[in-house]
Amino acid sequence: MIRFWIRITLNLLLFPVLYPRKKAYPALREHFSIDDDVPARADFVVALGCSLRADGSASSPTRAIAERAARLFKEGKVSKVILSGGNPVNGVSEGEAMRRLLEREFSLAAPDVVMDVLPDSLYVGTLDQARSVGEILKKHGAKNAILVVQPQQLPRALWVFRSIVPSIRFYPANPAEDYDPLSTQVRMHSRWRFRLWNMVAWAGLWRTTDDIKKQ
Repeated sequence: MIRFWIRITLNLLLFPVLYPRKKAYPALREHFSIDDDVPARADFVVALGCSLRADGSASSPTRAIAERAARLFKEGKVSKVILSGGNPVNGVSEGEAMRRLLEREFSLAAPDVVMDVLPDSLYVGTLDQARSVGEILKKHGAKNAILVVQPQQLPRALWVFRSIVPSIRFYPANPAEDYDPLSTQVRMHSRWRFRLWNMVAWAGLWRTTDDIKKQ
């Protein structure tokens, strides 16, 4: 626990200085930024929700994620879409908010859209999503998938998914990097808030690296 808080403190002190210097510190930058690597064809695209508004509708970040996933499907890059996201607001989960958006604006629904059923009363993190989505992919015999996640979170999510489900090849795809002052999650109100939160989340993963690799 002491090492964990030491890492948090060091990150908070050094990150604002080191992060902008992409050429000088590429390894650090790659923890918070990654380019698209979208194949010509994949079995699935996996969209991870990223907060909601108070009425249960998709926040701007979640909307951007759902829209990128829908476009990949419409472009013929994937066979199906998996929507993953818990953390309900006003009785609506992130996954359900994305499902409604895809149905309303892209005319996408089952069987082309597969829902990741997650707990509706507890906080759902990336580790939980990786385990749950991994089971769906294995059930469908998938060999690869495109992962669409909030751009700053994408490197971390990609690392988690590749660690939890090593039998599936995951490719990164960035949605638009949007933020939303109306999001119920304060960290999604602005880029700097999310950047600080994401840094803490990376430090948290360092604590659980051994447990993740044992999965």
